[in-house]
Amino acid sequence: MRHKKSVHWLVFAALFASFAAGAAPLQLQVSGKISTYTNAATHEYDLNEEQILAMKQASIRTSTNWTQSMNFTGFLVTDLLKKIGATGSQLEIHCLDGYVYTVPIYEMQKFGVILAYERDGKRMAVKDYGPLGLIYPRDQHPSELSGPATDAKFMWQVSRMIVK
Repeated sequence: MRHKKSVHWLVFAALFASFAAGAAPLQLQVSGKISTYTNAATHEYDLNEEQILAMKQASIRTSTNWTQSMNFTGFLVTDLLKKIGATGSQLEIHCLDGYVYTVPIYEMQKFGVILAYERDGKRMAVKDYGPLGLIYPRDQHPSELSGPATDAKFMWQVSRMIVK
């Protein structure tokens, strides 16, 4: 019995240390107007780290209102929307810090928006605006993607999306 308690304590300590260091699981939950589910009972599509990293990679080099110009790597939001059979016109995005914002899906295609998990080749921890961030190519479209309305769309710590 004493050995079981030691193992549980070690697991707890390792998990606590990873969260304290800013690490969070690389996962995403999608629901709403979708036709493919990983959980039919809840009508949700849950992606884990392995599935996210298996998505075709895409990169954007751009600045944000919190970084200088950097290379963000992740996957195209449109690739995910196709994979799950999304049929809506809006994407409500929820972040770990409670921030929620809705963006039009047509912008995902128009601008090639990505969900990034790396910044300049390094995985983004929670303390570094990760583990997932919604990134628009602002520097490539300065006349269309500037100002407070665009800044609101650059979301970090993305955890969940609802297709509406």
